[in-house]
Amino acid sequence: MMSDKLINDILNNKSVASFLKENKLDSTCISKNLNAFTQFVEQESYCLGCKGACQSPINGLKCSLVYANGKVQVEYTDCDIVINEDEDNLEVLYYTDTNLTDIYTTPERLKLFDLFGKVRKELNNKESHHLVKGIYLHGNFGTGKSLLSYELAKKLAKKNSVIFAYYPDLVRRIQSLVTDSFEMEALISRIKTCDVLFIDDIGRENNTGFIRDGILGPILQYRCDNNKPVFFTSNRSLKNLENHLSYANGVTDIVKGKAIVERIKYLANEYELVDKDFRNN
Repeated sequence: MMSDKLINDILNNKSVASFLKENKLDSTCISKNLNAFTQFVEQESYCLGCKGACQSPINGLKCSLVYANGKVQVEYTDCDIVINEDEDNLEVLYYTDTNLTDIYTTPERLKLFDLFGKVRKELNNKESHHLVKGIYLHGNFGTGKSLLSYELAKKLAKKNSVIFAYYPDLVRRIQSLVTDSFEMEALISRIKTCDVLFIDDIGRENNTGFIRDGILGPILQYRCDNNKPVFFTSNRSLKNLENHLSYANGVTDIVKGKAIVERIKYLANEYELVDKDFRNN
């Protein structure tokens, strides 16, 4: 049977054999945690013989097996071989979870990692006149959208100037600068012109006509005109975001909400991450 052959192949993996011995586990553990072991063996194959030119879809991370509470999981941490990110190329605005390094994977996250890897490769090889579309990543609370996107931002910062902005706090900051036009314009200019922009948690802000029409719209339009990619995270689908952006200052304007979403669609492909709530589990 195919499953028997697969289990035998996993058993012949030296790292798996060491893991089983260390944790005093037998081969029955493999069939009970087949997805984790299969995932580990596949990802480890990218790392064998690596000299720093990472070929893994989850570029820059290494995998290990972890046994806890009777279950086997695959854990990902930063790879020591891959050159460290140039932090000078990454500007983080108001995002706080920057010290997280351990990333547990699921089949759903692996699909996203694969997509991230393809977009990153295309970005690093793109011509200046060509737009590489970012990703509008949405899904339920706690699925790791912000964390995973931040890890991608760090990788892209090796070859690009990147801004990662937590949007609700960015909005509050801009609103606080209404009497300081010089600082406001300097902040908006950096957001407009960076190589890659990440707008985190859009749709959670207190939407106003000033923010939508005077700030967000011009930022996105500039990036559309200059082929500069944008990545988004949100708890809202694009359709739901359009409804959110259509309402401002007690007035509903469907055209203005749709105009923002059309720019987002030009800049990024929509992708839904369907996974469990890691924050509360």
